[in-house]
Amino acid sequence: MSVDLLVKPIARRVNSAPELVRSSGPRDERRNTPPSCPLVLLPLTRAVAEADAAAFVRSAAAATGVPVALVDGDDVLIASSLQPVARRLRPASRHAWPGWSDLPLRDDARRWGTLWLACDPDDLGDLAAVVRDLALSLVRSIVTARATSDLESQLVVLGCLVDDDVERAVRHEAAEAAPMARRMVAVRGRSRLPRVDGVHLLDRFVRAAGEQPLVSGLCMIAADDGLIGVYLDNQSPCGRHHRAWGSVLRSADPSGRLTVAVGAAASTTEQFREQHRLLGQVSRVQQSRSRYFDLPRVALLDELGPMAGLLLSTPGEQLVPFIERVLGELLADQRFGGQLIETLYAYMQTGGSPREAGELLHLHASTVKYRMKVIRELLGERLQDQSTRFDLELAVRMCLATKFLRAKYVR
Repeated sequence: MSVDLLVKPIARRVNSAPELVRSSGPRDERRNTPPSCPLVLLPLTRAVAEADAAAFVRSAAAATGVPVALVDGDDVLIASSLQPVARRLRPASRHAWPGWSDLPLRDDARRWGTLWLACDPDDLGDLAAVVRDLALSLVRSIVTARATSDLESQLVVLGCLVDDDVERAVRHEAAEAAPMARRMVAVRGRSRLPRVDGVHLLDRFVRAAGEQPLVSGLCMIAADDGLIGVYLDNQSPCGRHHRAWGSVLRSADPSGRLTVAVGAAASTTEQFREQHRLLGQVSRVQQSRSRYFDLPRVALLDELGPMAGLLLSTPGEQLVPFIERVLGELLADQRFGGQLIETLYAYMQTGGSPREAGELLHLHASTVKYRMKVIRELLGERLQDQSTRFDLELAVRMCLATKFLRAKYVR
């Protein structure tokens, strides 16, 4: 958009105004003389042309001499000249901003948002109307850009699950180009997200991911029960992916109600479909919040090892009750610092030898014998019955795997 096309008609409007306030100095010291149009309007029109909301509110605050905030059509803050305040407030009505005035940003089609001023617009004369008109142009361009980005993200994500040709059409890639390796990510909550909440959450996740170079190219769409996204894999260690998504979660979901499951690198439609199914299973286990089988908030399939295949073949809603049924009494007992599960694993790995198990655990053999006596009292005949021993070992291995993952990323 040409800056001149914006400046000229608005400049005529400003020059025709009888009185305009200056943007410098206290309000009672401002002179009611027309300011220089380029000085007032050029930074604003440049911000509109570049779709830079942060620059716009700064320039608008300088031009009007009062704090300014910009809100979209869903009453979510886009930008504010008072940055510390902007992070805390989510304006939805006049009551959210005491002493501020709202100027609706409307055209013939719809309401696009609201311009908030920390003063009475009548005190600014026609300058308030000019800033409002420019704000309308800015918000329309931002909303349009978001819609375009959302559409492209939908095509990229769905292309991974449906047909490789879809993504090539979006990315304008040659048919013979090698498919790009990507990681799929699933964000889930315990309950289905309402439509508006899902859209806002998606926006927060994409913005937060943009601040993390490793996942900054995230494409994401809203699903019935959460969000699904893909991003390019750069063969970084799993620890870097875990840290990046931990930062995204802290920024986008400070309440701590969501979990993130990250798939392994994939490049074909068949691989993405399998990853999608497996991420759904991992998400169910994450959201179960079981005391006995508790995956961390950020789980990478690369780190699950053989557990990933088991999750794919066993529904998550069945797996958690299985663990709780087999090991519930054992894991609920907090004697010996809650280490009975490790003792049982070492005992089974060494063929029931207290001495060898003690060497693995760095304990005396007599200590292992006493702990095993307690374990037998809790498990009863299950430890001796060959038909249930396999279930015990499987449940113990899975619990230790999740315990290791949780301990690995505790900061």
